[in-house]
Amino acid sequence: MPRASREAEVIWEGSSARGRGAITAASSGAFAGLAYSEPTRIGAPDGETSPEELVAAAEQCFSAQHLPWQLADLLLVRLERLSDDSREVVRVAAVAGRRVAHAMLAQGVI
Repeated sequence: MPRASREAEVIWEGSSARGRGAITAASSGAFAGLAYSEPTRIGAPDGETSPEELVAAAEQCFSAQHLPWQLADLLLVRLERLSDDSREVVRVAAVAGRRVAHAMLAQGVI
């Protein structure tokens, strides 16, 4: 699986308790100047975001990409039916991020 690399720029002015900051998506440009402050991080958001909210959103996106446990179990059962050599090929292909056609697996050849 390709590794994602993203960068953000953060500007903070003032003290920790009374300062204000802004977050910008430097790599994608998807958002710019999202305001945040200490009071809105620990109190009412008042229409501002926080680094914690952005991290929570990223975690939710990652969690949504996982397979449901029932499907994961089914895939494991199917993989167990393959020969040792075929399972090893699947492991290598999975780590490399390569898609493997069912017909190739059925023949045990990649």
